[in-house]
Amino acid sequence: MDPFSRSLKHAAAILALAIAFASPNAQAQTNVVSPSIQAAVTNLLKRLTNEQAVAEFKARLAKQFPEPELLPLNVFTGWSTNGPAVYAGKRLASTNYNTNPLWLELHRLGYPTPPLTSLWYYTNQVFDHFLPDSLNNLCWTNLIAHTNGRSTKIWSIREHTASWPKQPPRVRWNTSSLMWGMKGL
Repeated sequence: MDPFSRSLKHAAAILALAIAFASPNAQAQTNVVSPSIQAAVTNLLKRLTNEQAVAEFKARLAKQFPEPELLPLNVFTGWSTNGPAVYAGKRLASTNYNTNPLWLELHRLGYPTPPLTSLWYYTNQVFDHFLPDSLNNLCWTNLIAHTNGRSTKIWSIREHTASWPKQPPRVRWNTSSLMWGMKGL
């Protein structure tokens, strides 16, 4: 282990203890770095490191871990099927943020830290259509033809008045509903 890494480990351990004992009633993690943590990290790291060691370590990290290539989002990725149903794939991503105050302060000061954000890619499968000449396609097109563009929404207006529950809610049948006009409902 090189001297810089060893001193950085010691600095992190000392800082963790200082934070733990300095504010016993504070939460363990916050999104905002307090001025006392900023000052403690800055003072400690100035004593344990120098600019040359930090620059060398950053260069080693950049060489070992190049910047990841960002893939375009909301892009069609391909078709998939489970028999008669055909799905269109779309690439999406989820971003996670690191809110650890120690890493935030080290990153602000320019020291090498783990990435503050990470991007996780996944493919979302969305139903697109049924295969032609399949029983599923026949049933689906028959349903659409018989329902003639109607919806499953029962109420066109459904709201509570300000004086509810003394006064009943206001509701109005949706005349484009599949249930409209049926007997026994």
